[in-house]
Amino acid sequence: ARSREGGRAGAGGGVPAAAAEERQGGQQQGLEQVHQGGDGAADELQEAARGAVEDDPSLPMVEDIIVACDERKAENIWAARVAHLTYTTSFFVNCEGTSRPMLQAIAANVEDLMRDTHQREIKWQGNPDSGWILLDYGEVIVNIMTESAREFYDLESMWKHGEKIPLGHLVKPNEGATLAVALEDDDWGADDPFDKWDTWDEGQDLTPQEKALLDAEGKEDDEEDELK
Repeated sequence: ARSREGGRAGAGGGVPAAAAEERQGGQQQGLEQVHQGGDGAADELQEAARGAVEDDPSLPMVEDIIVACDERKAENIWAARVAHLTYTTSFFVNCEGTSRPMLQAIAANVEDLMRDTHQREIKWQGNPDSGWILLDYGEVIVNIMTESAREFYDLESMWKHGEKIPLGHLVKPNEGATLAVALEDDDWGADDPFDKWDTWDEGQDLTPQEKALLDAEGKEDDEEDELK
């Protein structure tokens, strides 16, 4: 997989569903807590990240997550420690998948690793159809996104002052173009969190205001059809 060392411009098509913006808002809120908390909050965060990244007790788990993403051909992997910037988490691992099955495969591989190796159960949000799967393990948050969603939300720019995690010894370079991922039944793990996503309803990710707006637009379309 290819690593990603910098952010992208906040543009691009294929904008994910409304729930994705809520996930971004949560990450932004964590970043703003530093400024709202004053000098005392900033001092506490500095204390939390005073040691070197390589001495952080969570680093081995973060590196295992990076390897798990790479095993499923995740692209443009980016990882950073942000403990000095936010109370929300200590590390972010971000990566891309080129298709809905690929997003599922990456997320499932991380889930299996965390359950089997680190005895950590998943707190997941989102789904492949939204273009953004978020896996929340407390001190580590994993964002698995499509290329267009990642360009639009540009999380790397939000956390550009994080301490980058070296990836050279963890990821393998892709040869040539993006590889397709062929999935078998056992790729999803024993407890597949994605087995109901084929019946996912986009309306589940809409706010009441957005639903009302869509309903109003639908009525206008019906009225126009009747006039024709």
